[in-house]
Amino acid sequence: MKTRNSLNSEQPQQLSLSQSKSAAAIATKDLYLPDECWECVIRFLDNDDNHSNSSLKSFSAVSKQFLSITNRLRYSITIRHPTRICPSGLFQRFPNLTSLRLTHYYGGDIFCWLSSIAFSIRIKNTQTNNSADNSNSFVVSTQLKSLHLISSTWLQDESIKRIASVFPNLQLLDLSFCYNISEEGIFQVLRTCSEITHLNLTSCLGRKLRRMNFEVPKLEVLNLSYTNVDDETLSVISKCCRGLLQLSLEWCFFVTEMGVKHVVEKCTQLREIDLKYCLQVHCDVLASLIFSRPSLRKFTTPDRYRFNNKEMELLSRQGCIVC
Repeated sequence: MKTRNSLNSEQPQQLSLSQSKSAAAIATKDLYLPDECWECVIRFLDNDDNHSNSSLKSFSAVSKQFLSITNRLRYSITIRHPTRICPSGLFQRFPNLTSLRLTHYYGGDIFCWLSSIAFSIRIKNTQTNNSADNSNSFVVSTQLKSLHLISSTWLQDESIKRIASVFPNLQLLDLSFCYNISEEGIFQVLRTCSEITHLNLTSCLGRKLRRMNFEVPKLEVLNLSYTNVDDETLSVISKCCRGLLQLSLEWCFFVTEMGVKHVVEKCTQLREIDLKYCLQVHCDVLASLIFSRPSLRKFTTPDRYRFNNKEMELLSRQGCIVC
């Protein structure tokens, strides 16, 4: 009797297990989603700008399919010490990269490293475009739009000129703390990369850019903080970069109100200017500088200057925030 009861009790369990497997198979078939749907889900989970994409990382680890999708959705990447990375495989894994951030490149030929990246992009494009010209030995990549070369202390003029030739469609270039690039190197980049809108030259100490004699009409954001630029530099910039929207001059000791006046008068679309610690700019002229350019929306004063009540009322009407 006990044996018979035992056998009878196992039959419903086996039947239940069989039904569960069948239901799971049906559910798997019915819940199929195309890659486009998964991309929407992953974009919702990805919060990379805030460096809190732990959910996305664990999600990617679940499936190679998800990993492939997340790789396609990555448009920017940061690499520290680039010599440790195989550049040829970078764009194979992340085929849609448009922004590359390299930090602390201390040695070797950075141009060769970036050229191998450009070559891998060219090969990828050639595979999908039969009309590509394979006879051209000079590799040019139009995919990369943003390039950060922060603290690349070995970067010199020859390398930066060749890099500009390889990536002519750059819109953002960050050369902050790249001490060995001359004015001529910077000028060549601006001539070659005519689409540049953002240029960061923070701490390029010896560059005054006085000899610039050509227009850079698309340049909108220029950071010259911690440099030796002076009033003559600002006069040149006001003539060559009339489309500027944002200018940062933090800790520029040689700048006075005369140089700032050149920029404010001629850059008619200027919206932000940072004069923090520009101690030779006299505070008693700040209000007149701001009121002379109605487009200004943010103005950082040299030393926390306090405007009087009437000036604050006028600034409020203009919509300009004073820091």
